[in-house]
Formats: sequence, C-alpha cells, structure tokens
Amino acid sequence: MSAEPFHLVGIDVYAQALVERAHRQGLPMHQVDPGYLLHSWLEAAFGPAALRPFVIERQVAGRVRVLAYSAFPVDDLRAHAQTYAAPDIHAAADWASLQGKAMPATWRVGQRLGFRTRVCPTIRVASEGAHAKKGSEVDAWIAACRKVPREAEVVREDVYRAWLGDALTRSEGADMECGRLDEFQLARVLRRTQGDVRTSKMVQRPEAVLDGTLVVKDPVAFATLLRRGVGRHRAFGFGMLLLMPPRP
Repeated sequence: MSAEPFHLVGIDVYAQALVERAHRQGLPMHQVDPGYLLHSWLEAAFGPAALRPFVIERQVAGRVRVLAYSAFPVDDLRAHAQTYAAPDIHAAADWASLQGKAMPATWRVGQRLGFRTRVCPTIRVASEGAHAKKGSEVDAWIAACRKVPREAEVVREDVYRAWLGDALTRSEGADMECGRLDEFQLARVLRRTQGDVRTSKMVQRPEAVLDGTLVVKDPVAFATLLRRGVGRHRAFGFGMLLLMPPRP
C-alpha cells in the first residue's frame, strides 16, 4: 500500500537575515536560538507546517542549510513564497539553492533503513512529585535517575536509545534494530506564548543526535512517522528522521 506523496527539500538561508529579523521582532540575541529563528522564517516564507519537520544540516560561510520534509514539491514552495512572502522574508534565502526530491511512494515490511536524527529526548511527568509538577517536561535521563538509588549509574546513551526506540515502536511504523548516541549537549531554546500579548522565555532542553538502523513494520505508518517526526519540539528543528543506507 502506498502513502501520500511527500518530498525532501533543502534550502540555504542567510544567517544575517535571520538575525536582522529577530531584531525587528524585538528579540534580543541572547534570547534566540537557530531553531526558533528558522521556525519563524519557514512559516513566514512557506506557510505554517509547509516545511516540517526540519533540521539544520550545516552552517557555513554565513549560510544555514536547512533540510525538511514537505507535502509540496519545490515548484509549489517557490511559487508560494514568490506570491505571498514579504520582501525581507523572500530576500533571506538563496532561491537558486532550493532543491527537492520525491520520497519513495512505498516501503516494505521488514525493510532495513539507516537513520540519523536530532531529537529532544524529554518526557511528560505523569504525576505530581517532589522534583517536578504533573505535566512538566523533563529530560528522560534525569527522569530515569530519579527512579533508582542515588549511587546507581544511569548511562545517558542507554536512556536516550531506549527513549527513541520506544518512540519508533509507538508510531507503529518501525522498530529500532540498533542505535547509538553520536552527539549531546544541553541547549537553551526560545519559546514564546501565543495570543495578542506574547512573552518569551529561554528554557534548557537536552539535544541529542542519534544514528542507527530501523526496520519498517507498517509502510503507511512509517511514511506518517517520517512526515511527522519524533518527539517534542518538532517545529523547531528536532525530530526529523534522515534516512541513509543501513549498517551491515
């Protein structure tokens, strides 16, 4: 069974243009992160969720290379921006760099695929406790540490690998065959409230890059997983599954 078509899209955005846009929005630079800046620009250029999930592939020579999944081919994206984007928004990108390809229309049950993903491995606290309020967002590693005696060792890589494996399995689209933690840092990210009066705050979240191999369980559910992404903060550069050849 085939899924709805979607595309892998790449575009270069000028870093200085993102900074200038942040200033126009009244955001001091110590309160912004690249994920938020690109989230804001992508929505202004292409419309809400047109390029989501996305990931920053690289930052070189004043350009930020963005990869994203989209329901729209590049000609439609270019036409939308040409018609509706404000001049400063349109000028922020190198439109000659806009490229795209159609993703496969079908996947096979049992198909092995390599992956790489930048995720925010957090969980929601299920009940009120001494360390966090019910419903608050907590680093999955910290949550795991709180469940064992203080002297017990909790390996961050093991926790994040299990977190990602659970997320893939819950999607019903794939299971993780193997995975490893390639990069980790505690990142400060900007989040703004909605409504007429918007306030902003910086919050600290875990940022982890994992790679490995997954196995497709349900082809349609797997396509949905790719288009949706994994975990929280997918609108801000987290959760995109980039595919690559599987490990031997």
